[in-house]
Amino acid sequence: MSRVAAVALQILLLPLSSCYCSSLTPSAETSYLNDLYTSTNGHSWLFSDSSQGEVWNFTRYSDGQYVSDPCVDEWQGVTCTNCSDPLMACHITEINLGYMNLTGALPVNMHSMSHLKVFFMRNNEITGYIPASLYDLTTLEQIYLNYNTLEGTLPNDISKLVNLAAISVTANLLTGVIPDGVGGLDSLHALSLSNNAFSGSIPHTMSQLTHLTSLWIDTNSLTRTIPTFLGDLTSLRRLVLNKNIFSGEIISCDMILHL
Repeated sequence: MSRVAAVALQILLLPLSSCYCSSLTPSAETSYLNDLYTSTNGHSWLFSDSSQGEVWNFTRYSDGQYVSDPCVDEWQGVTCTNCSDPLMACHITEINLGYMNLTGALPVNMHSMSHLKVFFMRNNEITGYIPASLYDLTTLEQIYLNYNTLEGTLPNDISKLVNLAAISVTANLLTGVIPDGVGGLDSLHALSLSNNAFSGSIPHTMSQLTHLTSLWIDTNSLTRTIPTFLGDLTSLRRLVLNKNIFSGEIISCDMILHL
């Protein structure tokens, strides 16, 4: 008996007053995975062997119910909340598809993924733009989109990600300025913007990143002076600025003794 069938049997055995709930993944979240699979050529993904979880399967029964469930059947690259309680819906908290040969653009609408904490997509061939709806997922703690071919800019809406601890967009084709909104990421520990085409200056709002431990902004087209406030970020332990077009004096050594 499949896990989905076993869960369905559990639900059938519950009192009628309890049958409203289900431990299956909400259909809106499964639909997002379907959109992601389709838009990034899922038939060409490099799945691991079955010991790493089930291969994604969007086959449906005649009643429209999916044959396989992302959370209950433990799909590869998908992590969920505890699904052992048939009275509680499962929710997807992590999508980890790094190094899996994704090609194409990410789906535009991510609003159904309101419980997502980790979005790990590094080292693929993802093209197009970072979806604007990504910045509405306030539960996100880690975003890894590095080593793809994404274009466009980072918007000020990035400040909505109030729980974000780490973001890397290294080695893409991103342009524009580093947005002031980055300074609103109070929980941020690691920021990696290297190997893009960011221009303009390092925004003064970044002086508010008191928890920042690692900052990589090398290999861009950043200009003006290196701001002195970087020396005041006492949590900072790793700072990489090379291969830009900075002018003026370099931060004095006594300002960065904590690095």
